[in-house]
Amino acid sequence: MPDDELSDLATRGKLRQNLDRHVRRMLGDPKAKALVENFAGSGLQLRNLDLAAPDKSHFRPLTTTCAVAMRPSREFIETIVREDRSVWNYSTPTSRSSMHDSRDTTAGRS
Repeated sequence: MPDDELSDLATRGKLRQNLDRHVRRMLGDPKAKALVENFAGSGLQLRNLDLAAPDKSHFRPLTTTCAVAMRPSREFIETIVREDRSVWNYSTPTSRSSMHDSRDTTAGRS
């Protein structure tokens, strides 16, 4: 729900002016945490992560350590949203390689 300032700007047809500033102001509001939690839980379906059953004929067994490590923290997602970062910043070949190495170690393989 827009706050009074945004409603006033929209009524006067000036909402697009300084929109970035208003978005950042609203993301700084404590209510924005609900946005992050709901986006992560519903939009990314992280609430259903425990229900996932990887095909054992194609994937190694999932250890508890690996399952916990797969869960992005709320703080991590909040940082991406609040700082307007791209998820591609966290998906470089180096980060994928290190995640793969970590998974191999936790699965008992080296």
